[in-house]
Amino acid sequence: MTVPVLRFDDPDEFIAELAERPPNVDNLVRLTHLCQLDADKAYRAGRQFVVASYLRDLRAPDTRLATVPTWPPALVVVELFVVCGAYYAEIPSTEADERARTIMETIRANAAALNLAVAGGRYRLPAAA
Repeated sequence: MTVPVLRFDDPDEFIAELAERPPNVDNLVRLTHLCQLDADKAYRAGRQFVVASYLRDLRAPDTRLATVPTWPPALVVVELFVVCGAYYAEIPSTEADERARTIMETIRANAAALNLAVAGGRYRLPAAA
């Protein structure tokens, strides 16, 4: 089964989506800080990302709609994938670190306000065979 991904790169847009259409599969938001080295590993530099995601069943009953079929489920991964800035292995505490922390704190606060759990990790789809 192929699961589509609804991807955001703006934290405010992701938070608005989270508030309007929250997870309805497991009431969980996955949240992680990812540092990825560039291909030239000699310099030990790369980029930092914040990745947040949750599962949503598009066919789950919604009280705003008159009738909605409930089977089979139509899952979608709602994801935030935002570049926070450069990553340098030997230089701690950069502006990118602070931006990542701020974004993650904002997502945690908004999830808590919606009574959603937050856990580490991210949803990854298997590679196509």
